[in-house]
Amino acid sequence: GWSRDARISAPLIKNLRGQPGVTVGDNLPYALEVGADFTTPEHAMARGLAHVQIEFRQDLVAGPDEATRWADLLHDALLAVESKASWHRREYYLEPADNIRGADAWL
Repeated sequence: GWSRDARISAPLIKNLRGQPGVTVGDNLPYALEVGADFTTPEHAMARGLAHVQIEFRQDLVAGPDEATRWADLLHDALLAVESKASWHRREYYLEPADNIRGADAWL
């Protein structure tokens, strides 16, 4: 899930979609909703940090072997795209109308 800031989500989704047998939703079945979600807007977006929310279908990570497989796949995908310089810059995408409490301290 992501909203407004695709610095991590775009290259990560592209990488994961290139993996055989991997289906990746782009804000599906859930999107990151500024104003409705708390953690990412308050702790990452309000500080201008690059971010992405990741959710796995529970049936795909039900056992240790499956969980390890997906952890390894995500780890490798993140390492493959992590050298983006933009990840290390603060970029702000929130607006006062978003009513994110943490934003007042960072905007």
